[in-house]
Amino acid sequence: MTEFPFNFERTVLEIFPASIWDNSLIVYHGTSSYHSGQIKKNGFTRGHCPFDPALGRQLVALLRNPAVYPYDPPSGVLHMNVAAVVEQYLNNISAGIRLSFSPLSGQAALYATGALKGGQILGRIRTARQIIARCLDDLVTAKVPIEISAAVLQ
Repeated sequence: MTEFPFNFERTVLEIFPASIWDNSLIVYHGTSSYHSGQIKKNGFTRGHCPFDPALGRQLVALLRNPAVYPYDPPSGVLHMNVAAVVEQYLNNISAGIRLSFSPLSGQAALYATGALKGGQILGRIRTARQIIARCLDDLVTAKVPIEISAAVLQ
């Protein structure tokens, strides 16, 4: 596998040579180095989830809890909250359609850094943790009880 290191100090985000950029038969997937070992061993595979999907569904249920829901407002171009994004990801994984390619190497490189280990979805999982932490902090400060099923806490 040929690697093209990305230098964030550059003003131009293009990292590939013209021989690659100009070849319309070449596509690539920008992903985090977190998945490099699996990709080198098995190639690109559809339906691979970097976390336990059952726990992902429990996370969605927790984010939809009436006490937590107000902390997860819709945002972005698609106006979706984190619960909806994670649920869509899990639905797509189970349907085997979760592999995407980008024609813009700069855009792909931004997702290939260590800061986004596991790609965009693990960034959303980290955001979900922050949402839940904010909610719990507020509830503890206000001393308001919250009911969470034992299955969600496991």
